[in-house]
This record gives sequence, structure tokens and C-alpha cells, in this order.
Amino acid sequence: MMAFKAVLMLGVVCLAQQSLAINFDLSTSYARKALRLATHYLPGHYNDFHPHPTPRGERALCQLEDESCFSYDPDSGIGPQCWFKIDFPLNKCCDERNSFQSPIDIPVSHRTYRVRNKLRYRRSHIKGELINNGINPKFEPEDEDVKLYGVPNSRRSYILDNVHLHFGPRGDDRQTEHTIGGENFDAEAHLVHHRSDFNNLSEASIHPGGIVVVAILFSKEEGSKSPAFEQIFNQLDEVTEFDDEENACFLENILTFIRRIFNLEEDGRCRSAVTPMFPDSPSEEKKMRKCLLHTKESKCGDHAENIYLNPNELLSESAIYYNYEGSLTSPTCTEAVTWLVAEEPTRISDETLNSLAALESRFTGDLISDKGNLRPTQSLAGRKVKKLRFRKYGWPTRGPTRGPTRRYDEPL
Repeated sequence: MMAFKAVLMLGVVCLAQQSLAINFDLSTSYARKALRLATHYLPGHYNDFHPHPTPRGERALCQLEDESCFSYDPDSGIGPQCWFKIDFPLNKCCDERNSFQSPIDIPVSHRTYRVRNKLRYRRSHIKGELINNGINPKFEPEDEDVKLYGVPNSRRSYILDNVHLHFGPRGDDRQTEHTIGGENFDAEAHLVHHRSDFNNLSEASIHPGGIVVVAILFSKEEGSKSPAFEQIFNQLDEVTEFDDEENACFLENILTFIRRIFNLEEDGRCRSAVTPMFPDSPSEEKKMRKCLLHTKESKCGDHAENIYLNPNELLSESAIYYNYEGSLTSPTCTEAVTWLVAEEPTRISDETLNSLAALESRFTGDLISDKGNLRPTQSLAGRKVKKLRFRKYGWPTRGPTRGPTRRYDEPL
């Protein structure tokens, strides 16, 4: 039996060698080499060092360039507690001791600041596609010029990069990244934008306020349906499968296979994620299949194309948002983000939640909903959160805001 295991593991190692052109030293016994690689969890190494966080009150800024394999599994050596050690210093901004991390539990406020501007897009129709990148389902607009106006404390417009969805493990109480006064909802969407004077998210990611994320919370019991989100939800069943030749977790899938075959468990230590370096392909089409989170050129899994929607219908019907300064909620966790989190939820159906739960993960044999894609809530660290009421942008409203209001004419 032991010999069989050794031979099987050797086959996995040789497959990795052939696929990734890794030059293993095969002068060692095949069996011993395979066992040693499995024992030490090929191909990463352990990160036992303790990087220092950014000094209290300062922003940690990391550029979105290369991307690491990471997991939402709290028991994994590349789980949320280890993100800041993965490929250090690429993801050093993910240190939970930093001052501007997201998501957070938003403190309930009864004071509302009235904003003179509307938060709105100047487009009423856009076209895009839905993809499953193995971390979350993501809608990407086809146009490069879908601009959001009215962001507080900024005279710039912000270009919509993507709309993606977060949800928790099936059956867990927590299903959203942000909570409000400890209250949890049923799913959460992030509308990710970069400031229009930057070329892309990567450039904007090293500038405070370079990124704006609008968070929409969903409830099965509260709120009204959004026609725009329904257009996206209707295509979820078309992107259930995930299959990508060059995804960032190729080697991690080998480790997962070995661990499952031999019933191995991780020992709780953080590991470096190793991203395979594939040779450049002469085919531009193949290059475009790389499965990345933060580039609009990424191509992952199944696609649902020709989705038409009104981007203004993605925004909160009540136009009331909690505003704070924070970070991206996945690596690199750069603290360049202005957050606008909708106070009131949008309606979502059980059928949609079931479709989300069926989406395949980039880890072979897993669904996204097995571990969810929620980062643990982070410390508020003394930050102020303000409740803003924007002017209405034109589709049905729920009525007046409760509690005192005042003009929003002071800096955040």
C-alpha cells in the first residue's frame, strides 16, 4: 500500500514537472522525493516571519500587479489570516493590524448628512458579460467609459470596472462582508470603480481615494428588486462551471489533490502561494484566458455575454449610504478605497441564492459556497463612518430618511 501511495504521488509530481517545466532533482529516490514533497506541501514554503504593519494611522498601499493564489478557508495556510504573508511583500497591505482595513461592522447612525450631489451614472444602458473567476461571479461592462459621478469629497468621476458578488458558506449565519450594527444580510455586491484620471485599477490602487467601491446588501425579506441586478442574476446558471488552464491556483490544486488522497492536514502555519510561470503564448486568445481578479482582460470559466442593464439601477433605491475609508477585501487589500455601503437592502430570491451556492470554485472539486468568499470583519481602528443621503437619481424611492439631517459640507 505504501509503495502504491509513493508511486501515485510521484505521478502527481511528474505531472507538475511536465506542466510547469520545474526542474526537480530526480537523482533522489522517486518515492522518497514524492513523499518529502507531499510532507512539506509542495510547492510553497512556510512563512514564520512576522512582517510589521504600517504605522498606526497611515495607509498601507499595494499595487494590483501580480496576483497570488489565496483561500477563504480559515484552516488553510493561504487563508485570510495568512494573506499578508503570501508572496510577501506583494500582499503586505492585508495585515489585519493596519488602520484602514475592510470589511467592517458599521456602527448604526441616526444622524444623516445631506449631500447636494446625486450619486449616478450618466449612462442609462450598458452592455457586459458575466464570468465565474472561481472566487466570485463578476459582471464586466464592455465599455471602458461607464462613469460614476457624485462621489463625496471628489470632483473626479470614477469608471466602473466590475460588479461582483460575495456570500458565505451554505448554512452559516453570516452571508455578507459588511454588517450594519451587527445585522447580517443574505449576500453583498461590490461595484468597483477607479478614478478616471488613472488608466486602470492597478494605477489607482496606490493612491488614497483612487478606488471607490459601492456595496449593495441583499435580503430575501426586505427591499425591492433591482432590474439591473435581476439581469445579472438571470445568467448565473450559465456560469456555474469553472475551468481555466492558467488560473493562479494551479499548483494549489495539486496540493489539494495530494492532501485529499492521503488524508493530510495542514498544521496551521502560513505558506507562500506559488504562482506558476507559464511561458508566453503566441496566441493572444490564450493569454486572454488568464484568470485574474483585478483586470478587465481576465477570462475565466463559463461566460454569459450580451447582458444589457441600466447601471443606475445597480445603486441603492433609497440613496442612503454609510461612507468610510478602507481597503479592498481581497489581496492585495490596498487601503486606497472610499466605501459607500447602502443602508437599505435590495431584494434577492431563494432561486438566486441557490444559483450562487452552485458556482464552482477555482479549487478542484469545491464550490465557492463550501467556504464562502467573505473576509472576516476588521477593526474600525478609530475611523469615522458617516451616513450620507444623496439626492435621488430618479427611480422609485422608499420615502423620507428617519432621524435628523444636515447639509454635508464638512470633510470626511
